[in-house]
Amino acid sequence: MRLLNPFRLARNLANLHAIATGGGPRAVHLVRVGEPEGLIVPSSEVIVDVETRDGTKVRVEPEVPMPFMIGWGIRLARKLGVPVISAVKPEDLSFSVGSRS
Repeated sequence: MRLLNPFRLARNLANLHAIATGGGPRAVHLVRVGEPEGLIVPSSEVIVDVETRDGTKVRVEPEVPMPFMIGWGIRLARKLGVPVISAVKPEDLSFSVGSRS
């Protein structure tokens, strides 16, 4: 199970600590939302770039669980070629919050 991987958890904890020591977030940018993976507990990797108040840029890559029906619904829609779901690439879901320098 990738959600409880101790190496990923330690890396994400270190990144969150770096954000806290940098004075907190100034800007947050969602870079990518991965494809849902996992049989019973679907999860998706999310890549977030955070610019702290002191100017440090930190990349956080947590694994986020998603509801069973949504994860399998996305998979099934992509397999069947449903236009709305199949046309959306993970990079299309990026956005920013806050002021970037």
